[in-house]
Amino acid sequence: MRAIDTRKALQELNRVSKRNGLSFERLPRKGAGSHQGIVFRAVATSETVTVVIPGHSDLSPGVQRELIRYVRGIVDRAPAAALVLEVLTVVFDQKHE
Repeated sequence: MRAIDTRKALQELNRVSKRNGLSFERLPRKGAGSHQGIVFRAVATSETVTVVIPGHSDLSPGVQRELIRYVRGIVDRAPAAALVLEVLTVVFDQKHE
């Protein structure tokens, strides 16, 4: 993995989310300091999964890995997280291979 531009990653997450039955919303003030939230909502069930990313210009490989690790850890409690995990994996792997 390599660092990717946050703005481009958010655009790609939005596009891939829609293809997988998820709506996508960015919350600019969610989290401490310059962090921002991302809310994925399953269109069919209205279940939400929220993650927080730093507000930097790039998403580092460590942030990408932690997002995937976090979502993988909540799949048992939140079934929509499986869709979110698929989206994150597609976007982050596609950009770096």
